[in-house]
Amino acid sequence: MRITGGEYGGRKLTAPTGKDIRPTSDRLRLAIFNMIESRLDLDGCHVADMFCGTGALGIEALSRGASFAHFFDQDRRSLMLTKDNLAQLNIPSSAFNATLVSALKVAPRAADAQPALDVVFLDPPYHKDLVAPCIENLIAGDWLAPEALLVVETEKGGLPNLSTMPQIKSLREKAYGDTELALYIFQS
Repeated sequence: MRITGGEYGGRKLTAPTGKDIRPTSDRLRLAIFNMIESRLDLDGCHVADMFCGTGALGIEALSRGASFAHFFDQDRRSLMLTKDNLAQLNIPSSAFNATLVSALKVAPRAADAQPALDVVFLDPPYHKDLVAPCIENLIAGDWLAPEALLVVETEKGGLPNLSTMPQIKSLREKAYGDTELALYIFQS
């Protein structure tokens, strides 16, 4: 696993052992960031990697100019792997927050202390239907900036029905082998 672009482009990330953590492939990460950067300049953006695993998506965003990344995972091993990858790249602690908490239970945003998110990565464990509840929690917690992009990676056929959330609009959906990728926009 390598960072595909930006300041840390080409640098290796530590990959997990075993099958409990399913990192996003370099090829798919490149496709994700091509989709994002065709719509948004990442410079200065605040992002969240909601089911961080290795932290590859949030780290890639930092490499490409995001100013801050939140990393959330309820698995201690995933969070430690993310922290190890951040340390390997010497990313300053002022550029990220890594929290051991379920992406479904992120506390409401302290509006006076934390900027809203411009980009959110949602790559939950497959076959768990966690995307819609996570987005609902982010909306209820006032985490999403107007026009925030939500990048969703699921198993093929696993994209959620978001019709009950009229403020979430689909921009693009595409299959990559056994994975589906979707880009949504939050319209407050």
